Amino acid sequence: MSPKTPCEPVLPPTYVEGFSHKDQLNRMKYSKLHCGLQISALGFGGGGLGGKNFYGEYDEQEAIDTVVEAVKSGVNYIDTAPYYGHGFSETILGKALKLIPREAYYISTKIGRYHHQFDFDYKVPRIKASIEDSKQRLGLDVIDIIIIHDIEFAMVNKQWNVIKNETLPYLIKLKQTNQIKHIGISALPLSVLKQMLEELKQKYPGQHVIDFVLTYSKYTLLDNSLVNYGHYFQENKIDLINASPISLGLLSNQGPPDWHPAKCDIKFKCTEAANYCKKNNVELGKLALYFSMHQNFSKVTLCGMNNLTVLRSNLDVTMKGLTEQEKIVLKTVREKYFDPDLNIHWEGEEPEQYKLYLQEKTE
Repeated sequence: MSPKTPCEPVLPPTYVEGFSHKDQLNRMKYSKLHCGLQISALGFGGGGLGGKNFYGEYDEQEAIDTVVEAVKSGVNYIDTAPYYGHGFSETILGKALKLIPREAYYISTKIGRYHHQFDFDYKVPRIKASIEDSKQRLGLDVIDIIIIHDIEFAMVNKQWNVIKNETLPYLIKLKQTNQIKHIGISALPLSVLKQMLEELKQKYPGQHVIDFVLTYSKYTLLDNSLVNYGHYFQENKIDLINASPISLGLLSNQGPPDWHPAKCDIKFKCTEAANYCKKNNVELGKLALYFSMHQNFSKVTLCGMNNLTVLRSNLDVTMKGLTEQEKIVLKTVREKYFDPDLNIHWEGEEPEQYKLYLQEKTE
């Protein structure tokens, strides 16, 4: 009787013979979502491809190679938006996607927030044009997930009801005709996401309108308030995308971009933590990603990457975790610089600026 061989892990539907690194896919964790997608624990955040005025300049060819290598290595979910570098992120992704079989990945882009900081419009003519522009830049006929971007700003420009009464019916129609596959919403305040979902229950009784919620910077070393809302999303069978584990660059040795909306005291605290990590030859961003991935509410954590070094580090964290030395540094960083009982954030900063911007426009 021949000895039994251990069963190999079941490969995801996005495995492509001759393209995918089978050994890497066998080490990547995949989870089945409520919507049916089988998604990798690490997702590719397209914000890092936004260019000079977003997260800084980078080598374009290496960025393209990074996207391709990420998907080959089992990262099967990519997220982007027109807002990321005035469409630049989508353009770079479009160049990379030409080199990747379409069945090897799922992709989301967004509508509602556009080119400059305060360019918000959730009305159908604009979102219709936006989706077509995104398709053209990405080189795709069908986008898997369309996410309504940063819906808290719709409270400021009085388009909250537009989202419910115009935007969503249009997206539902696209979904019914297979022009998109899933619908999501995003915001910084978790309370805003919950409010929209509750109002949609009233407007669309018995219908499952929203498939995904994208929340960012809400399970991090700075702010873990996702624990107060995670069960709500689970109970309502909403798939949760956990984005920006490094809080838009705050939790990294490099530090945040100049436009980051956080106040100076938050930036100072993060700089202190980063300096401690540098002294110990540890990357704060690596610790932040590890921490953010270890929660029970989301099956995928989105992390921006535009070079192979960051990709390899992120894959290493996902598949191997941290070294003992890194775990010691993480413990010290949490105890010394970040109080787990305090949720430090910048909610309200940008909407308040947007209010002032709109007031100035009307004066």
